[in-house]
Amino acid sequence: GQLCSRLLPFGGVSHLHGGGYNVPMRTESSGKASVPYIISGARLHRRMPKPRMEPPVASVIDRLAWTGATVSTRLAAGRSRIHGWGVFAQSPHKAGDFVVEYIGVVLRNPVANRREEREYASSVVGTGTYMFSTGASVIDATAAGNVAQLINHSCEPNCFSRIVGQTGRVVICALRDIQAGEELSYDYRFCGDEVLVCKCGSAKCRGTVNL
Repeated sequence: GQLCSRLLPFGGVSHLHGGGYNVPMRTESSGKASVPYIISGARLHRRMPKPRMEPPVASVIDRLAWTGATVSTRLAAGRSRIHGWGVFAQSPHKAGDFVVEYIGVVLRNPVANRREEREYASSVVGTGTYMFSTGASVIDATAAGNVAQLINHSCEPNCFSRIVGQTGRVVICALRDIQAGEELSYDYRFCGDEVLVCKCGSAKCRGTVNL
């Protein structure tokens, strides 16, 4: 069976083409591990920044660079109605916009399997590790991620994940137009053997995070 708990890009990994961000953070001790928490909550912002719309015409590399350079003004984290912490839009996003890149350490599949078995074995699946499968490799955001790892799952999301270009990099994109103040979500398409109960609360909820 599937040894590791992985997230998958929208549409799977067979046909898709295609450092961390400067976000305020603090670290709090939670049991055995140090868990990063973002402290700039979207609900606490009284003055919303001016909209930062993605350039209309740009290469994939330019779009990725723009996404990283503007993420701290476009997104903020705060308490989620779905689960724990979540990520919120501070400015509007159009359908198809790059919202945030899923950042982490890129590992070959055998290395990712060994890491999860040996280093993450005591973690609770779905809460202690953040690993995203691209098919050819795995992006491990557990210890070297960014705000993208706080985006919650939903069965009726406003974002989706995709592999862009030939880079193997994963980006969370806007599935529809998103207004300032909305919580971001995407379908995790969880591929582990463990069954994770979904708490998204949407009318289209399928009951589990698993496919």
